[in-house]
Order: sequence, then structure tokens, then C-alpha cells
Amino acid sequence: MKHLILILFGFACLSELLGQEITIPPAIEYVSVVPDSNSVFIQWTPSSTINFKGYNIYEYDSPYISGGDTIFFTDSLRNVLFKYDTVTIRAVTLAMSTVKGTLREVLSILNHRTVFLTTAVDSCAHTITLTWTKYIGWDVEKYEIYVYKPNNSLSLGVNTGSDTTFVIENFEFGQPYSYYVAAFQKTNNQPFISNSNRVDINISGPLAPTITADNANFTSNNKVEVQFSLTPTPVNNFIYHVTKSVYPDSGFQVFTEKSSVNSYQSITISDTAFATTYYRIEWLLKNDCEKGVNLTNNVATAIVPKIENNDKFINLQWDKYLGWGDNVQYNIFRNGSKIESEISGTTISDPISDLMGKNMPDEVCYYIEAKGVNSVSKSATVCINVENSIFIPEGFTPNGNDVNRVFKPWFAFTPISYSLVIFNRFGFKVFETKNIDNGWEGNYNGKPALDGVYVYFITFKTSSGKTVEKSGNLSLIYL
Repeated sequence: MKHLILILFGFACLSELLGQEITIPPAIEYVSVVPDSNSVFIQWTPSSTINFKGYNIYEYDSPYISGGDTIFFTDSLRNVLFKYDTVTIRAVTLAMSTVKGTLREVLSILNHRTVFLTTAVDSCAHTITLTWTKYIGWDVEKYEIYVYKPNNSLSLGVNTGSDTTFVIENFEFGQPYSYYVAAFQKTNNQPFISNSNRVDINISGPLAPTITADNANFTSNNKVEVQFSLTPTPVNNFIYHVTKSVYPDSGFQVFTEKSSVNSYQSITISDTAFATTYYRIEWLLKNDCEKGVNLTNNVATAIVPKIENNDKFINLQWDKYLGWGDNVQYNIFRNGSKIESEISGTTISDPISDLMGKNMPDEVCYYIEAKGVNSVSKSATVCINVENSIFIPEGFTPNGNDVNRVFKPWFAFTPISYSLVIFNRFGFKVFETKNIDNGWEGNYNGKPALDGVYVYFITFKTSSGKTVEKSGNLSLIYL
């Protein structure tokens, strides 16, 4: 209020010096560009001049140079919105005067200049740099940067009043972008806000493909094939770096490069993996940038299960397939036959007793089949030796029910050669066989043998050529 009184007193003194009555100009509060159009909004404190006709609005090349061109007349009392295309090419400094007949017009003292925004695109750094002129007319508390959307602009960040540069990282070629900046007045009251011009840009360049990691399938031993699909059909000015890591979200390193895709709009790579490995692709522009500008939407997971034998169970554990969401299910195969279907967990315990009498090899092998909505991924095959997994009963009951009527050992595998010999307590051989399917039914010389304790000797050879001998006591019991 003190400043307004001093200004009015100054105008009164100026009127006396000039020897004629003059009009009192309004005091501009703020000017703002309207991002929706090439229009300017200006608001002021009305003139104290009596019975005036309206206001002239002038543009200045500088807020401190007197003189200018009249660009608009308004009889609005407090504010006005008017079309002015110049705001799209430079900052605009505005002043006002009060119009009343032949009275001399005096221009407003504190003129205001709009914020003018420009952009610079770096395709290699993949950045858009926003730079703008400072608002002049009052002190600025902050500048806020917006992505323009009709009726719903999105704030990207805030700069302090002295910082007039903002860098936006990552963009997509061929996509339209619109930005503007808002200056906020530094005040203890409700601040005035002045918007800059809107800048619309469409960065030309090849349309980047969307890359999806489809699956990772082990073919043999530790060889894995990973497939990626690309949409839309990619152009030929991209290089594709295939990266991998044993961690799902860090440590990715480039291990091969592709410069073209096959007729199915896909990329297939081969690798060797001894532990669960994650794959993804980044693309680069040929002969342009050395920085990856896009990654696959997901990772392909090459699963390598872990296996152990604790004498009662074969325990299998594997890492979750990442890249297909949370609804992945798993099928488990033992020696090529499915033993579990569509489970959601990542561990199983396969009882060794289930292997007994199945004529299995002495090495049992497993693999996992991960099932997504639209794809299947086969894990590496892991094997474990079960040549020591043998069950030998301590006795049998020949005249009992159908349970435990025959004495024979049960193998979790099929030995290369086999021999079973049984002696009575007097050292006479009562039974002998080299057929793993045959057992002693308790007869000796065509008659039931005496109950009591007998001695067995078992000899067999594994597929690795190892000869194993086992012996012990068994009880023949009549019920």
C-alpha cells in the first residue's frame, strides 16, 4: 500500500510538471501465456482515474525501455485474454496505460515479461532439455515443469527460482510430446502463476520395436536357446545387444550382438548355462548412438534346477520363472515321464521308494517345464546317482497273506548284472538266482524250509562298472 501511494504521488507530481492532467495507469499483477492457445492473459489492479474509457496494452522489447507498440485495447475492468501469436516465438514484455479522451497517457511502471520455453533433443543421450527465460515482474519462488494434456497436465518436477533448465530422460521416437513451464510468485499470500508458451515436439526416428522375451529352452546338456519376439516388424537400422546375468535385476552384461531378425520377427540365441540365468535385449541405433535406449519388457529365465539325494527322497529345487507374471505353473519329468502336473511351488521331494522295482537306470534325471499363458520353457536336465539306493527286507512270511511273501532286494535302478544266494544256518545253499525279478518263496528241495534265520549274499554291477557286494541275515517266519 505504501508503494502504491508513492506511485500515485509520483504521478500527481508528474502532472504538475507537465502542466496538464494525465491518466493514472493500472498496476499489472501478472501476465501469462495460455498453453491451450497462442493467447495471453493479463491481470491488473484498476486505475484510479475517474471515468476512463479503458486500457491500452503495449509490447516492449525490454521491460526497462520506454515506448512500444499498442497491441490491444480493452475496456475490461480487471483482466483480459487476447490472441497474440508472438508468444510462440519469444518472451513478451507488456505494459499498460489508461485511456481517457485527450488526456495524456502514462505507461505502467512495473512491466511484466512472460516465460518463453525452448527445447533441445539429444537422440544419442536420449534426453530432452527444457530451457526458459525468467519471469520478470515479481520474484519467482519456483518453476514447475509440466507435460501438457488438455484438462489434466502432469507435473514432471520443480526447479528453484534461479534454475531455468530441466532435463527429461528417455523418450520414444515418433511419439508426440508437449511441455510448458509455470512460474510461481514468491509471496506469503496466494501466489500469482504465470505459464510459458507450450512447446510441441515429435522426435523423428525409426519406430522402436517392442521386444518380448518369449522363452528359454534347454536342448541338451547345458545348451539353452532363448527366443525374443519383436513388434511391429522392425527396420534394419537397429543393433540388438543380448545381455545376461545370474541375477534377475542387476549385473547384466552383453554377450552377443544381432543386427537382423528372422522371418518370424524374432531373435533366437544359443548359450551355455550352468546356473539359472536371465536374458534380455537392449537395442541401439546403427551408426548413431552407443547407448541402449530400450530394454525387453521382461526377462527370459533359463532354469537350472538343484538336486540332492538324502537316501529317502530325491529333493529338487528350482528358481521361479520370471517374465510371465505370478501365474506360472510347473510340470516335473523324471527320466522323460511326467510325475507332477501344473504345480505352483518350486520344490518337490520324490520318494526313492517310488523308484524301487521300476527297472530304472542307476542315474535318475529330472527336468522342469515352466508354463506361462502363451509359452512353455524347458529347464536344464539334472541327474543324480541312485546306485546305493537298495531296500533289503529283514524277513518274510511265505504262508501269510499276499504281503511280504517273497524275499528279494528292491533296487531304485536296474543293475548291469545281479546275483542273490541264500544259505541256511548249516551252510547249505537253499536258493540262488541271477534274475532281479525272482525272489525266494521259502522252499528248499521242493518243500517249505524251516523257519529261522538265513544268510543272504547279493552281488551286482552298476552301469559305471562298479561291483557292489552286500550280505546280511533274514528271518523266515510262518504265521
